Amino acid sequence: MGCCLSILSLLSRDEAEELPEAPYHNFNAIVKDADDKSDLLNRVRSGGIYLDNKRMKYWVDESGSNCFMCYARSLLIVCWEDEQYWNWIPSNESGEEDVELARLRDVCWLQVHRGFDASLLSPNVNYEVVFIMTMRTSRTAGITY
Repeated sequence: MGCCLSILSLLSRDEAEELPEAPYHNFNAIVKDADDKSDLLNRVRSGGIYLDNKRMKYWVDESGSNCFMCYARSLLIVCWEDEQYWNWIPSNESGEEDVELARLRDVCWLQVHRGFDASLLSPNVNYEVVFIMTMRTSRTAGITY
């Protein structure tokens, strides 16, 4: 994820005065990559905001803990640039905005990598990593679900 600088250091004095106080763990470091910086607090509390050109989504749950979703474009998927194996399709998430999904065409293995700056996670919270996949056919040799 890179350097965790305060968003206040990136804005002019007038703009900085309009930012809300950081109510959540590392809030300013997280929202510095927000695709749309309007009404951040309300959007983070009610559905989330997109980060890094819709590669990630950030929201807080009812306990105030940071939550993240990393979309396919933020992952290193082996052979993703080769259209023989993958194509990218838009998906309308919950009727909001389009995000891109990776569609596997025909390969015999799947290899995915992603780093994540753990300092952005809320302290003393148990997190889980989940892959969300949709199986389009019953041909899933070697994949169990």
